[in-house]
Amino acid sequence: MILRTLSTENDNVWPSDKWPAMRFKDGFKVGSHGGHGPIQYIIRNLTPGEFIEFEFTKPEGFRGVRLTHFLRMRTSTLGGLQWILAIRWLHDALTEDAFDQIENQFSSKTKETEWSPWVKILRRIL
Repeated sequence: MILRTLSTENDNVWPSDKWPAMRFKDGFKVGSHGGHGPIQYIIRNLTPGEFIEFEFTKPEGFRGVRLTHFLRMRTSTLGGLQWILAIRWLHDALTEDAFDQIENQFSSKTKETEWSPWVKILRRIL
């Protein structure tokens, strides 16, 4: 998996041709200190190829906020069709709006993701 190459000699994730490379003192493992350029962090949690959690250590005053959303479900044929045609689009728009609202609590610049034309039509219908 491509995430397994992160911070290795054959890194296919990090754009080190344009940005300082991501490096870790004791290798890419839980507890290792490292970062990229002036941004420093510790690997707090790691599931190789799937999940990485960093904690900022420098510069001073950096605090991380992690927002993730994961949806796993089984659907019937009708449910799957409803998901594909409508609910997925509305769900994604709602999630973006919620994330925008949270981000706006921490930024002086207001973010508002524009709904797709399909979402606008679905909202009119519903």
